[in-house]
Amino acid sequence: MPQMFQNKFFTFLFLTWIILAFTFVTYNLAKTFFEIKNWAGMTTLQKNQKIFGDPYNFVSFIDKKTSNDGRILIYAKGGITFPIDRYYLYPKLINTIKDEKTLSALIKEQEYKYVVTYNAEEKINGYKLIASYKSKETGDTGKLYKLWMK
Repeated sequence: MPQMFQNKFFTFLFLTWIILAFTFVTYNLAKTFFEIKNWAGMTTLQKNQKIFGDPYNFVSFIDKKTSNDGRILIYAKGGITFPIDRYYLYPKLINTIKDEKTLSALIKEQEYKYVVTYNAEEKINGYKLIASYKSKETGDTGKLYKLWMK
């Protein structure tokens, strides 16, 4: 009797495993079909905007307004940083800072060709405002300054 019970138990487990595997494969195929349907018609820009949101738009703004040889200092009030900035702004040299004291010290050195502020109304001496950014989605603002005294 125990041998027959073991055989039935393992048969039950095997059939349950096959049914679950078939169900999960079917679900994943259907899910993949509908996701491809949603994403296939999008451009790369639309996909990046959907994935990264407003930070991607801000980094694109910086990329369009700066030259490739420029060193860029990004100051984000409240410590907001953009992990995608180094990737999308390459080959530009990027330095992201979070506090006002560091910002003041680095501005005095004037080693950066551009200074970018995000949600901050800081006075940037020695740099000229060349562009402003305002998000349509969140209302966040950014300003791009270029070194003009050197």
